[in-house]
Amino acid sequence: MIDTHCETATLTEAMSSQSGRRTMKQTVEAAAQSAERREKKKAMRQEQLIDAAEKVFVERGYDAATIDMITEEIGYNKRTFYLYFKDRDDVFFAVLLRSLGVLYALMRGAAEREPDGVSRLIAMGRAYYEYFRENPVYFEFNRIFETRVYYYHKKPGEDSGEFAARCQRANDRITDLLIEAIKGGIKDRSIALKLGPKKLMLILWGMTFGLVEVILMRRPHLESSYQTSADEVFGEYMSQVRRFLEGK
Repeated sequence: MIDTHCETATLTEAMSSQSGRRTMKQTVEAAAQSAERREKKKAMRQEQLIDAAEKVFVERGYDAATIDMITEEIGYNKRTFYLYFKDRDDVFFAVLLRSLGVLYALMRGAAEREPDGVSRLIAMGRAYYEYFRENPVYFEFNRIFETRVYYYHKKPGEDSGEFAARCQRANDRITDLLIEAIKGGIKDRSIALKLGPKKLMLILWGMTFGLVEVILMRRPHLESSYQTSADEVFGEYMSQVRRFLEGK
């Protein structure tokens, strides 16, 4: 005789076990989804704070901008701000990081369209100039970082924060891009100078950085005082740089 009571009990236990396993799986999935939502919300709030900071830094300038201005811009309190950033410079570097990402993409894209090393360098110089001609405030932001924090392939101080370190890496990528173009130019003989790639990069970077700074400072008066334009000055400079690199 079949013991239906035992069969029923066994079936009930099996179903209960399966239900328990499903419940545990569902619990784990729900926890994972909840954690993902929290991370997305955190990332969204951080981006909102960066947006607000960018607006304040652009409108007020680096020296005048304050954390209070940033939190008032977005309607958050300072306690919320400090959940995402250690101080005012930390969020400033987060703003700068966006600009460096755009600059790198423009310079790399310009280089990729050129056939040889010297042409890649010239193209990147023009991309650098054109970006900051259209966005002079970001040139000032980058100048602040260059003069206060940046050291090629070295870690910023621990008190500089996460975004300073990321800006350091972004600037390193741009510098490495220039060095690789110089190495390529030496190899394909489009660059005739007998200088080490890093040394030559530093010379070119210093000259270009300085000229762009002068152009941006004096752009309103170039026509009246110097009978020229920003584009004409930089174009002539690029022509001289090409001749310099080609040894002519």
